[in-house]
Amino acid sequence: FYTDADGNEVSLPGDRETRKSYANELLLRNALSMAPSRPQWEGRAMQLTAGWKVVTSPSFYLQTFFEPFQVALPQIAAKHGYGSSLNAMWKASREAFNIVHMGESVNRISPEDYVSPNGAEETGRMQDALRYLYDRNRLTLGHSSDYGSTGVSGVASRVFNKLGRVATNMEAVNRVTTALTAYRMDYANELAKGTDPATAHEKAKAYTDDVTRFTHGEYEE
Repeated sequence: FYTDADGNEVSLPGDRETRKSYANELLLRNALSMAPSRPQWEGRAMQLTAGWKVVTSPSFYLQTFFEPFQVALPQIAAKHGYGSSLNAMWKASREAFNIVHMGESVNRISPEDYVSPNGAEETGRMQDALRYLYDRNRLTLGHSSDYGSTGVSGVASRVFNKLGRVATNMEAVNRVTTALTAYRMDYANELAKGTDPATAHEKAKAYTDDVTRFTHGEYEE
């Protein structure tokens, strides 16, 4: 339940998973409203440490780039087969850059910018699935606070802000890669079983939601 503007208790709408997402968002906002403001020196220290790691650790980039293949591919392959899942994920890893705008600010993800190489019909389904995931916070960059804040002025601030964007935007690419792969594999599987397209779409969305949350985590829980 939550309290509306008139002070009345109102039940959260939707099914159990939808209510859970609403509750998580309300709890997160409540926690953030009571969190003390981080002093500037702490933000600078955190971002200096994170920036140094990004600059000096090539393994960081390798680990980040291959994250979907390490954590999500085994989960998807267990249901849909390794060879076909690997092929789908490799293609999805390139498509993900169409909707995660790496050169812009953090959290710049546009599901409506996705265009499928397989035509308009799949484009519409994929955009709907990605918007569904985005609205449920599955594609968000929950660990951005780990990179601290140095402000917006000064050369150091601008440099480390950009370095932080590299890491957080790469996580968005990884989540989108997993989502595209999981949806595409499960939708095809449902059609092969004789499921009608509309039902197959909804089932694939639910499967993709579960896989993305299970393999990449959900920071607000």
